Amino acid sequence: MASSGRNISTSNGLNRRIALHLLDRYAMEAIEGGIVQAYLKSRGIHVSRNKLILSLIEKCPPKTAIEISLYLKENEVKLDLGHIEKIFEILISPAERKVNGAYYTPNFLVDYIIHTIIRGNVKICDPACGSGAFLVAATKKLARLTHQPISHILAKNIFGCDILESSVRRCKLILSLLAVENACDQPNMQINIECADALSLDWRFRYPAVFKSGGFDAVVGNPPYVRTKNLPEDVRERIHAKWTSARSGNVDLFIPFVELGISLINEQGLVGYVLPNGFTNSFAARDLRRFLQTGTYVKELIDFNHLQLFNDATTYVAVGLFNKSSKETFDYALIHSLKATKDLALAKRERITFTSLEPEGWKLLPHKDLINVRRIESAGPPLGEIADIKTGIATLRNDLYVISDVVENGLFFLKVHNGKEYRIEKTITKPCIHAGTAKTTEQVDSDPRRIIFPYHQINGNYDIVPEKSLRQDYPECYRYLLSIRHELEERDKGNKHYETWYAYGRTQGLDPVSNRKIVVPTISNSPRFVITNKYEALIYAGYGIYFKGDLDVLAKVLNSKVMWYYISRTSKRYSSGYMSLAKNFIKNFSVPEFEPDELIYIKEAKPNDREAFLMEKYGVFVCL
Repeated sequence: MASSGRNISTSNGLNRRIALHLLDRYAMEAIEGGIVQAYLKSRGIHVSRNKLILSLIEKCPPKTAIEISLYLKENEVKLDLGHIEKIFEILISPAERKVNGAYYTPNFLVDYIIHTIIRGNVKICDPACGSGAFLVAATKKLARLTHQPISHILAKNIFGCDILESSVRRCKLILSLLAVENACDQPNMQINIECADALSLDWRFRYPAVFKSGGFDAVVGNPPYVRTKNLPEDVRERIHAKWTSARSGNVDLFIPFVELGISLINEQGLVGYVLPNGFTNSFAARDLRRFLQTGTYVKELIDFNHLQLFNDATTYVAVGLFNKSSKETFDYALIHSLKATKDLALAKRERITFTSLEPEGWKLLPHKDLINVRRIESAGPPLGEIADIKTGIATLRNDLYVISDVVENGLFFLKVHNGKEYRIEKTITKPCIHAGTAKTTEQVDSDPRRIIFPYHQINGNYDIVPEKSLRQDYPECYRYLLSIRHELEERDKGNKHYETWYAYGRTQGLDPVSNRKIVVPTISNSPRFVITNKYEALIYAGYGIYFKGDLDVLAKVLNSKVMWYYISRTSKRYSSGYMSLAKNFIKNFSVPEFEPDELIYIKEAKPNDREAFLMEKYGVFVCL
């Protein structure tokens, strides 16, 4: 599998626009050949023997090579191996990217991992090598350490694998360019880059000499971030069956790659990966956490928090270092600013004890915060036990179902779509609440929006209204739904089979539970637990909390500094201070059992007095 990273744009003019311009005009191999020729010319390098480079040059006509060279020069593209690799990663097609998650990895992450991992004359492997960023950096460092020729290092020390033939070819090409740049112009250099599915490859059979010594000294890379649901069923089944870390759920491919990396190193070896930082608490990664914790495999984890290190995707990452040594603790660093990424070695580390972790979700906290979190979780019964936290509806196209600007026309609401006005029978709609915009009870309760609800209740369950009944009983709504049928069928990229074409995308949240409730958004940068008196309203883009006790008191507790302190220490982080308020992150927050006079005090006290009372009740003092 190819490496998955981002940060495509550069300060010298190299960007996606330039790459796409070349793709519009030339064949892929001609682009590669033209770029290589421009690079060699800029370096004053003459290649006379390397067959891989010469064969690629032959596929680019001289006129095309001149045009490409001039275009790169006009756009001030500095030609070095790093930028060539970036161009190659940009040129990966969207279809290939969906399967292998290939993007470009930021240089400082590559440099940190290579600097930390390589301490001597080691054998190093990238099982998801893409165009070779990690292997190029490793080759350069080994050349400095060992003073061996590049050709010798490539043959004896460097190994890689990628599922895409184009990535393997480009990786070999870039390593060959590195060799000729260092006076190693050989006709057939040995470059150990394999075109294969790394998760299925028999590594011991393929590299018997390496595993005769116990395995690789180092495994590095940026494994693919691809959900297994995007892979063929036989591939998913093979992954679930083979890898302990990926036994259950809709896992991401990076998960078995972590287990693979650890299986490939010898007893003294190290794995250095760039990973999504959500693996520490996501439901899909629970088997991976159990695997890592049981084996005490984690050596160091550098979490880049909410920082956006990748320009063309909202992926939040961490650097994970893993080994096989038995240990009680590992180092954890939480990076708060881009300035701190300049020298990761200086980042403050906390010592995390393996026995303090729970596979359900790792709380990677300083000792004081960990004690506070435990107190907060043990002050009373957890929210998930005393209240019903229900996930909102998921239509997968809210804009098609929701009537936001409610205009009444007799027995109908008017729905405008693509500039055209449609009538929707009132009786096939329900009031609805957009949890993401909920701020106050008054605002929520006065929101007039409605949602088309093509369901009816039978024996206590909600079933889809049959198409015949829909057409007969709600002809105007049916006419509208027919007009958007093609859009509805494109939900989930057209891969999902629906109960019927106008059904919601998911069956969750259909029963609104007729009661007052607390509305919670999916993410927020502050406590947003809002009571609503709209008994029948459906919730979307968030959750509903249903509680048989004093809902007003519960809302004030959930909107407290104690709760936000808890969320900020235990939940998933996003940019701009936003945190996840998903059920999995709020269900373990405990609610103390209050005396009658305390219930009254919570409702009537001034905000600062109430906050002080709750801190005392939970046994913590927090300052946000």
